[in-house]
Amino acid sequence: MMGNRVVFGKVLLIDVPAVKLEMCGNCLDDVKTNYPKISQLVVAAIIKREFPKVEIRIVDMKSAAPCNEVKFKEIDYGGNKIDVYRVGQDFSAIESSVKWADVLIFTNNFTQEAGVVGDLIEFCKGVNSRAKVFVGGSDAMVKRGGVDRQAYFYSRGADRVASGDGEITLAKLFCGQAVVGSPILPDLNSVPLPSFDLVDLSLYTESYEGVVLDCMNPPLMYLETSRGCRGSCDFCSTPFTKGKYRFMSQNKIEEVLTYYKSAGISTVLLCEENILTRLDWPGGRNLVLSWFDFMRDNGFRWEFTNGVEIGRLMDSERLDETLIEALFAFNDLTGCCRTYVPFERLDRLVYRKLKPFETEKEILASIARQGVPALNLGVIIGHPLETQESLDITERRLKELMDLVLLESKGKSLPYAALLLHIPLPGTRDYTRFCREGRLAFDINKDPELFSIITSVVNGNVFSCYEMTKIRKEMALRLNSKLALRV
Repeated sequence: MMGNRVVFGKVLLIDVPAVKLEMCGNCLDDVKTNYPKISQLVVAAIIKREFPKVEIRIVDMKSAAPCNEVKFKEIDYGGNKIDVYRVGQDFSAIESSVKWADVLIFTNNFTQEAGVVGDLIEFCKGVNSRAKVFVGGSDAMVKRGGVDRQAYFYSRGADRVASGDGEITLAKLFCGQAVVGSPILPDLNSVPLPSFDLVDLSLYTESYEGVVLDCMNPPLMYLETSRGCRGSCDFCSTPFTKGKYRFMSQNKIEEVLTYYKSAGISTVLLCEENILTRLDWPGGRNLVLSWFDFMRDNGFRWEFTNGVEIGRLMDSERLDETLIEALFAFNDLTGCCRTYVPFERLDRLVYRKLKPFETEKEILASIARQGVPALNLGVIIGHPLETQESLDITERRLKELMDLVLLESKGKSLPYAALLLHIPLPGTRDYTRFCREGRLAFDINKDPELFSIITSVVNGNVFSCYEMTKIRKEMALRLNSKLALRV
C-alpha cells in the first residue's frame, strides 16, 4: 500500500460458463460460448493504462471448453422440470489461476448468469481467501426501485460491487476509494483500445444473433461507439445503467476500426441500438454517414446485434434512402451481413419510439431492398396484458413482415422471427410494477437462470408464465419452422 493507493500485482478477469436450460429433454435455446468477450478486453485495457505494472490474465471459461456441460440444479417449472447446466470449463480447471491472483474481476451483464457468478465467487474464495473480488456489469450494478442486485453479489462473497463506467470506477476500486452513485465517462474518446494481446482472437467465431453466415469472416469483434439512451422505455434498464447518451468522434471510431483491421478483424458486431440518436445533434446525420463510409472503404462487414431504431429512418413521412443504404446495403462482401430489427410490439402502439405498422412496413421494405443476407425481426411477447387476440395480431403481422422481406429482397434476405419473452429487468419500471402486483412467479435471487428471453417469469391476466413459454416456442416453430432455435 503506497499512500492511499492499493497496489495489486496480479489481476484475473473471469468470464463464467454459459447457462443452458433443458426441459423435457429438449434444449430451450441455442447456447453461445465463442462470442467476443469485449467487457474483459476493455477492462484489461483500462487496468493496463491506469496501473501499467499490474500483471493481467483473462480466463474465458465458455470458449475454453464449449462442449463441457455440468448440470448444477433443477427447477420446478409449472409441473415440468427444467435442468440447468453450466457450459464451459469446470471450476476446478481455473484453480491454479485463482490461486495466482490478488484480484478477481467478474462482469455480470445478464441476470441469467448471476447464479453461476455467485457460485464461482464462493469457489474462488475457498481456493484463495486473500484475493479481492470485484463485480460490475449491467445486472450487478442495479440498486434502484426497491431492487438491490449489489446486495446479492455481496451475499455471495464479493468484496466490492461497482456502478458506472469502468474507466472511472476501476481506478477508484484499485485505490480503495468509495464509488459514489454511477459515475459515467463524459468523453468516450478516452475509452482505451481493447487488449487483444491477452486472448486468442481466433476463438471468437459466434454471434448471439445466429449462425455465422458465409459472408461473415471470423474472428468477430463487438464495437460500441456510444453509451446511454435519451429514452425511458418501461422495460429497458439502459438509461439508468449507462446514463445519458454519449458517442465517439469520427476520429476515434476510425482509430478503433484501424486497430481492429490491424488485428485481422473484418467483421464487427455493432452492440448499440442507439446509433441514430446522433441525428438529434447538429451534423449528426453526416457523422453516421462518415462512419459507415469509412467501414465500407476499409472492407468491413457488420451486424447490428441490438438493431437500429428504424423509426428514425423516416423523417416527415419521407424515407431517408441515403441513410438506409449507408447502414444496410450489402455488396461485394462488404456492408451489413445481418441486422436485428426491433419492432418491439406489433399488436398495438405502446412505445413512443415506434411508428405505425404501415410506416414500419415501408421502412422494412427499403431495408430488405439493400440485399442484407439476414433480417431478424424482433418482437416482444408475454406482457401481463397479453391476450389471444394480441398474440394473433402479432403472429399475423410477423408473417406479413417476413413475406415482405422475401418479396422486396427478391429472395436475397432470409427473414427470421426473433420472438422474445418480456423480461422484467431489475430496476426497470416494469420490474417494480410486476413485483408490486405480485406477478413474478420466481425469485430473482433463487432462480436467476429463468430471467431470460426464452422462459417467462411473469404471470399475466390471461396467460401464466408457463403458458407464455410454451406459446413462444410454438409460435416460433410455426413462423420459422426448423429455424425456430437461433442456430
